[in-house]
Amino acid sequence: MAEDLRPDPDQLLDALNRNRNRENRGRLRVFFGMCPGVGKTYAMLQEAHRRRKAGARVLIGIVETHGRGETAQMMEGLDALPRRKFSMGQTIVEEFDIDAALQQKPHLLLVDELAHSNAHGSRHPKRWQDVKELIDSGIEVWTTLNVQHVESQADVVASITGIVVRESVPDTVLDLADEITLIDLTPEQLRSRLMEGKVYQGERASTAAENFFRIGNLSALREMTLRIMAHRAGRERRHWTQSLRHDQSWRSGERLMVAVGASPFSGYLIRWTRRAAESMGATWLAASVETGRELSEDEKRRLTGNLTLVRELGGEVVEGAGHDVATTLIRLAQQQQVTQIIVGRSPNTGMLQNYLKLSLADRLLKLSRDTDVCVVCADKSGRAPILPPLEPPSDATWKQILHSLALIVCISGIALLLRGWMTDQSMAIFYLMGVVAGALRFRRSVVLLQAVASAMIWNFFFTEPFYTFAISRPDDILMFVIMLGSALVVGDLTHSLRRRERIQRQKEAQATALLGFTKAIAWSITLDQTLANAIDCIQKVLASRTAIWLSGPGGELLPDIHPASTLALDVKERAVAQWSFKQGQVAGRYSTTLPDSRSTHFPLITDRGVAGVLSLELNPGTILEFHHRQLVENFAFQLALAVERSHLEEQTLAVEVAERSEKLQKALFDSLSHEIKTPLSVISSAAESLVQDNQITGPAGDLASEISKASVRLMLLIENLLNMTRLESGALHARPDWCDLGDVIHSVIQRVTPVLENHTLKVDVKPLPIIRVDEGLLQEVLVHLLSNAAHHTPAGTPVSLKAGLEGHQIVVQVSDLGPGINPAELPHIFDKFYRGSSARSGGTGLGLSIVKGLVEVMNGTITSRNLPSCGAEFTFRLPVEVFIEKDSLP
Repeated sequence: MAEDLRPDPDQLLDALNRNRNRENRGRLRVFFGMCPGVGKTYAMLQEAHRRRKAGARVLIGIVETHGRGETAQMMEGLDALPRRKFSMGQTIVEEFDIDAALQQKPHLLLVDELAHSNAHGSRHPKRWQDVKELIDSGIEVWTTLNVQHVESQADVVASITGIVVRESVPDTVLDLADEITLIDLTPEQLRSRLMEGKVYQGERASTAAENFFRIGNLSALREMTLRIMAHRAGRERRHWTQSLRHDQSWRSGERLMVAVGASPFSGYLIRWTRRAAESMGATWLAASVETGRELSEDEKRRLTGNLTLVRELGGEVVEGAGHDVATTLIRLAQQQQVTQIIVGRSPNTGMLQNYLKLSLADRLLKLSRDTDVCVVCADKSGRAPILPPLEPPSDATWKQILHSLALIVCISGIALLLRGWMTDQSMAIFYLMGVVAGALRFRRSVVLLQAVASAMIWNFFFTEPFYTFAISRPDDILMFVIMLGSALVVGDLTHSLRRRERIQRQKEAQATALLGFTKAIAWSITLDQTLANAIDCIQKVLASRTAIWLSGPGGELLPDIHPASTLALDVKERAVAQWSFKQGQVAGRYSTTLPDSRSTHFPLITDRGVAGVLSLELNPGTILEFHHRQLVENFAFQLALAVERSHLEEQTLAVEVAERSEKLQKALFDSLSHEIKTPLSVISSAAESLVQDNQITGPAGDLASEISKASVRLMLLIENLLNMTRLESGALHARPDWCDLGDVIHSVIQRVTPVLENHTLKVDVKPLPIIRVDEGLLQEVLVHLLSNAAHHTPAGTPVSLKAGLEGHQIVVQVSDLGPGINPAELPHIFDKFYRGSSARSGGTGLGLSIVKGLVEVMNGTITSRNLPSCGAEFTFRLPVEVFIEKDSLP
């Protein structure tokens, strides 16, 4: 039973990560509704007035009234930021000013319309990115959102309303919300508001009522909104039950994997999988298979966008390589322990494909054993086909066709010259060799065309009747079929081998690049050499200009980039790099933050923070594809580790030097103290004896007295050094024994009488029982405190010593009526070699440090404070055992 109650480590780690992520960021509250007009902005402003009355500083970042008088009236009384203006041709566009908001840093900031797209030239293309930066900086933000703008719901909304949503917010942003407030109306109530002109004005209201605001549409949108809220409530319930260790019966083991490619339909599949995973409480990922087929520029951009969408929606991306997509997906599913594979299927499937079962979904169903396959159909309206429409052949394709035809002509010429030396049937070997040669260079479609053309030309020239496409003999017919089939099979196999070789070369190139980069930075001796080698490797792999910035001791980027950098950054690019460094996120070109920049900036993230920025600028016309971006992120990770390793080595070296210096210092202190202590004892005893026996009088006697006093001071200094050495080395331990506190204080008074000859000592010790304490260490503490009071107070002022018992602790207080301690120096008063600004000359600053060490050796605590009137007071508490006498037995 004890084993069943043990908490799940994965759940504890997940809860810890959630709490850690929310510690340093501001809260996010989303006012959520099914469509415009339900009153989200009005409700947000209404709640903001309540917060302002409660004392919070509320600031309107941006609120859109859309001509609604009630909303404009509700904005009165709340401070608003001035909007930033952008010039869009002849039009001036006003947008939210994020820099002003970060500078103002209010308690609460209102930012309306979370899904809004910012004007060209803004820091972020989307307003939700502004909001994310605001909450990351610690500002609480309230915002509004409609259900049709949730990324995973966009396709469903388009199928219901017939309107394609252009602006969306990733579901991961909605997951960041600390609170989602549902603003709900019935469809009838919303249509009544629409007719009253409270949503849109004039003809726009009539048009909206006939199209988007139909009862069926509103009911469906409302259902989607309530379902999202129910899913969120279920997730919060799961987190709550996990904290109570009652989640075993509710925990889901499902893991979904969606197949993602360059198809436009992949975006729909990704959003569908995100919704399914959310409803099931499952994890999900996306798989991309590299088949070796050359992608067009549009396909590359589409694939990169699809994989970026996966990350925005909170999914993981895994990549595989193989000629057979189905087999590769099954292998990835087994490696990732996937329970369901999500694939797409177009409704416009041909009869031949249906009959032969050649689709990817059918092959997965045939190959999968322990993994379920879920087939999702495209929109039957045809707006989102799985395969893009056929495009006319490009110039490169026509060029390959011409080359293949030229190859066939050359082979035909050679075959005609050798016609008298060889049989006509053996000429087919030449054409097969030509197909194999073409498969090594040309695309699959060109190779298949070449195979058919080679069979037809062979038939035309080398089968009877000659120079016709007719075939008279049965063996020639069989030969033609074999020739055509062999050419098709050999050409396809050769082309497949070439594609596999290209895939392996690409993977090998990436692995070699990463290995070379790792070796280059691992073999570097200094940090400058590491950065120079890293820049050289990155430029060779990506053919890009590169710059590296490092952070300084103050936690800010250094003003100059590394000297080995080959990329010069202007003021704008430096600002983007600064933002990437502060936020710890990728910024610049090919990212969602300041994408109009020329360069892409990758932060060098370590466990201790951001160590610098890696900046890249690709050549014009090149694209930072997804696998290239992953490679750069790996480079940045390795580089960050190298920088962190260099910093740790410097710190380790500094610590070693400090430890060696400290050991040498202690050894010198110990040696000198013992060597000096013996002759000083002799000098002190001799001088004291001469003074007491009156063997020397007059000036010589005064000189002997001064020698005796100086010897005592020097002996005290040496004793302090020895005590400090013992304390720091851990060689000093408490040896408690039974003693009387009154006897201890009496011995202390005798030792400090010469020091307190110009002061009055007031002793207030309450009657105490026998206690168990280290008498020697306690005496040293009291001697140091009383000597310190005498040394820092004017002559004639009293010094007080109080002692009492509180429970199983003795409390001792030493106070004076001197000038007291500077309040700014109180935190450092017990530091080693620390002397106050008003301290007299002749001290070393070790007394109070030794006192603190001795008290801690006895497991006690000591504090200091200034008295209300004047003077200072030191109080220490020691745990002790109290001796209690028992009545004797009869």
